[in-house]
Amino acid sequence: DITFDNFSATYNIYKIFCHWHNGTSNTEARFRLRNSSGDITSSIYRTAVSRVLLSSGSSSINGSASEYDTDKIRLGNAGSTFDDHRQAAEITVFQPNEPDSCMVHFKNSFWSSDNNEFVRWEGAAWCNTQEAHTGIKFYQSSGTINDYYYVIYGLKDS
Repeated sequence: DITFDNFSATYNIYKIFCHWHNGTSNTEARFRLRNSSGDITSSIYRTAVSRVLLSSGSSSINGSASEYDTDKIRLGNAGSTFDDHRQAAEITVFQPNEPDSCMVHFKNSFWSSDNNEFVRWEGAAWCNTQEAHTGIKFYQSSGTINDYYYVIYGLKDS
């Protein structure tokens, strides 16, 4: 798991870039927002996702998905553990200190060993809570996150 607990009132937007290997094949990359008590694990996340697939030399838009009142935000499905099959994500957290206004946009690309296809997963989410968000936690549905790199930038109004 990767946990960052330093969202502050100084910054209105956070940009997160990350790159990693799955420790176990066919597991989902996920994240949760955090508050002063820790991970927000209640079923209060609402997410809309679209994905594009590349498999066997052809590409297709494989539709969209939505999740209402779940306990996490999914960054994809069924990532691979092969050395050349890393996941790469970009996440933007808007106004984490304003609970009613906090919105998250995310993009992830990965090789799905489950379906033997390259996937582009993109979406937006909202966490229906009245508490300020103090951080974010990345984790896998099972197994570990291996060989990871990430950087977080805080942006503020001028």
